[in-house]
Amino acid sequence: MTTDALRLREEFLSRSRGEELAELEMISPAFDGDEAKPQHRYLILSPPRSGSYWLCRQLWTAGLGLPCEYLNRLHLRRLSKRWGTPLEAFQTKTRVQRLAARLGLERQRRATTPSGAMGADLQAYLVQAERRRSRGGWFGLKVQPLHLKELKLQPAVAFPDWMPLPLLRRNQRRQLASYLFSRTSGAYDTGLITTNEGEGLEHLNNSTLQEETAALLAEQNRLIVEFCRQRDLTPLWMEDLMAQSSLELQQTLTRVLPPLTGLETCFQPIAQRGGPLHEAKQQLLGDLASRLPDHLVSRLNDSLQP
Repeated sequence: MTTDALRLREEFLSRSRGEELAELEMISPAFDGDEAKPQHRYLILSPPRSGSYWLCRQLWTAGLGLPCEYLNRLHLRRLSKRWGTPLEAFQTKTRVQRLAARLGLERQRRATTPSGAMGADLQAYLVQAERRRSRGGWFGLKVQPLHLKELKLQPAVAFPDWMPLPLLRRNQRRQLASYLFSRTSGAYDTGLITTNEGEGLEHLNNSTLQEETAALLAEQNRLIVEFCRQRDLTPLWMEDLMAQSSLELQQTLTRVLPPLTGLETCFQPIAQRGGPLHEAKQQLLGDLASRLPDHLVSRLNDSLQP
């Protein structure tokens, strides 16, 4: 990259400190760099609507890489093309095409091996992701269990030497409401920024969709709980992290990211994007959460048990 491009990157990074960057802003070319192979890698493993992007923004602001969902199909398509490693099996957009890709295209097999490790194509993409998105010797990757399932990756096999940050959320009622809103609106980002095709808000109270969404969330909770059991890990809880002071947050993250020991890393409050739309969305989520069937919430709470 040119000197001017790298200078602009540092300017954008400096000005983004403490800001609630939107997910689509976080994958902007403005934040692409050209760094050496990172010394430290960490994996944030979390279910959807867990508040994991809050944690990503904290680590981003502290200079510990630029963590994002680089294996999310939405980003993987765009970034692999931009970085010159197009993964053709993941360029398709329709559900029929995605299904065809999963059923045995050679391109898919080059992305993932039968053992659950990364194939040559996916490895080449991740090398570029590390080069473009490392910072200060750190690289962070946020994944959902269903992303790994789609890619047929086993976390212990695909990321054997990475520092894991398993993240869960205690308020399953609110998490389910948020997941339902995202699935129906397509707005998985801050506010109403749409990143996916939604089912339509008229389906918010559809009992079948509620059951399906709760089952998806429960499955991902269980996969993370099992991952923690196999690795003898204690998960991080989003409510606990968000209640901590900057110093307490640093102490908590140092326990799961040992290389932080002794570093003068600065965690700071992230300014949330407010306004009428944010307030309307929060009110809608609160109302929806209060109406969700108790048996779905109970099932989700059970999925968090070891």
